[in-house]
Amino acid sequence: MPLLVLRTVDGLLYEFTSNSLFSMWNPVFGSAIAFALMALLPEYIVLVTYLYLGFRRIRSCQQQQLYSNTEDENSQAHMMVKAGDTPRV
Repeated sequence: MPLLVLRTVDGLLYEFTSNSLFSMWNPVFGSAIAFALMALLPEYIVLVTYLYLGFRRIRSCQQQQLYSNTEDENSQAHMMVKAGDTPRV
């Protein structure tokens, strides 16, 4: 959320100073450092955060599915043994 606020402030600063072509907040002619810190850096941080959380979620879902499949196979084998059948491996 703080990164969204930072991007909003950057956009507002650009809008309020858009009359001046050589303003510090102009993304084309202004300060490259200000543009990098206010616009690019927050976007990259959000991108990396979303990628990390997405891959983490996929991995946890795969582990949960693997665990549930193993649990289902164990319960089916246990039920076969109770019925007197030999479990198929």
